[in-house]
Amino acid sequence: MKSNKLEKMSFEELTKKKDQIKGIAIACGVVYILSIILLLYLSITKGFAKLPIAVYIPLFGFPGSLMPLMVYLISLNKEIKSRG
Repeated sequence: MKSNKLEKMSFEELTKKKDQIKGIAIACGVVYILSIILLLYLSITKGFAKLPIAVYIPLFGFPGSLMPLMVYLISLNKEIKSRG
């Protein structure tokens, strides 16, 4: 169903959407890296045993939440290349 929506968009709209999605992906990546650094800092200063396991769960779940964004970016790239 997404490909039908992408087929109806103009080339300019596709490139604009691609740049927008790419910016969102980069911003999410930066937030993820900063959260890893913060978690490492807290783990080193307070010790691994003192932090509850619930602190680590979002860190492992975050990459999975980015998968739909990356799949959409790949489909945008394929549509742009097909119009070439």
